[in-house]
Amino acid sequence: MNEGPRSDAPPSEHRLEIGTARSELRRVSAWLHDLLGDRLPADALFALDLGIQESVANAMSYAFPDDRAHAMVVTLRRRDDRIEIEVEDDGIPFDPLGFQPPPLPERLEDVTLGGNGIRLMRRFLDEISYRRSSDRNHLIMTRRVSGGIRP
Repeated sequence: MNEGPRSDAPPSEHRLEIGTARSELRRVSAWLHDLLGDRLPADALFALDLGIQESVANAMSYAFPDDRAHAMVVTLRRRDDRIEIEVEDDGIPFDPLGFQPPPLPERLEDVTLGGNGIRLMRRFLDEISYRRSSDRNHLIMTRRVSGGIRP
């Protein structure tokens, strides 16, 4: 796989710590749009926002079975021709790459909410990787940006 020319300049990196309240989804989306809203094509911004929303919402819903306070860290790394978003949490281990979404329904009456986030992430993002390190989940999502990222 040819990744094209690479710059020797260090990538831009931005971090945001969020809690597990559902209202944090709006905050992380606003953060992403503030950082990149005028620098990316609409389809790339949509894909990255979708990836963040789905991964953070899934962690909020399933990763924390206890009543302790938890925090997640969202890191954005800006490269020459791509954006990487890493969502890190201290929840129970979950590798979404091993998850098989249910089959798509054949009839409208059989459509249910939920279970399609990972399918959508796989469709709109260019790369997704997962690792478990130091009792933390690390989900890294990448979207290439044709024509580069505007300054």
